[in-house]
Amino acid sequence: MKPVKESLISEGRLVGQLMHKHRGKARGATVKQLAQALTGEACTPSVERHIRHLVVELRKNGIPVCACPSQGYFIAVDEDEVEETCRNLYDRAMTSLQQVAGLRRMAMPQLMGQLGLDAKTGANQ
Repeated sequence: MKPVKESLISEGRLVGQLMHKHRGKARGATVKQLAQALTGEACTPSVERHIRHLVVELRKNGIPVCACPSQGYFIAVDEDEVEETCRNLYDRAMTSLQQVAGLRRMAMPQLMGQLGLDAKTGANQ
């Protein structure tokens, strides 16, 4: 069972908050600000993880929840905002894969091939 604070934050409530108050990069909100708005209390580490998990699920379902390190989370208002977030996510994924390659002592093209990914686009082959 989820703790009380986390149970107050559903995908629907998070989307509602973002759609109503945080449309566009200039109106982004940090995870701490979102937690405060949704629970009425200061953000705890477990609430922060819960919100980040919900963001991942929303993105996987096609909801354009974007993020910018300097602005926080927001709902995209144009394609450029979506593309910027996609580039950031891609860069983070590639950095993670480079770490895996280093730990396994193999070249990135070899690792990408093992994962069935195109080295240039990151798409499945």
